[in-house]
Amino acid sequence: MDADAISARAANRIKATLAALHWDLLGTRVSADSADVEEAYELFAEIWAQRRADGDTRLCDWPAGTCLLHVDQGFFEGIVEEQPLGENDEGWRWVDWDRAHEIIGGTPDPYHVAQSWAVVLAFLMTDYRYLHL
Repeated sequence: MDADAISARAANRIKATLAALHWDLLGTRVSADSADVEEAYELFAEIWAQRRADGDTRLCDWPAGTCLLHVDQGFFEGIVEEQPLGENDEGWRWVDWDRAHEIIGGTPDPYHVAQSWAVVLAFLMTDYRYLHL
């Protein structure tokens, strides 16, 4: 990744937030220059650079048929009143694909930051310290 792609000021703010997340999610106090924070920051920066290179400004880009949310209808709980998936003779299908895509695929992310944070949060939530709190 181009080291100058994220400004030093932005990098410091991201690392400070990552240190706070280590406390909030993992119950571990770390400094913004710790190895744990550096690892999470490198992941953030890698995803950010990759999304920037792709040029896609949506949070997610899941074409019809590639999304596996049918395995967890609860994903939409509290987001929509009616589940956008239903079953027909061919199996599970989107009842209202346009609405589902609006929720999961059409969310704008013009600076590629939301997707980067989503990946970092998923990474932190797979840490044994989060899973066993």
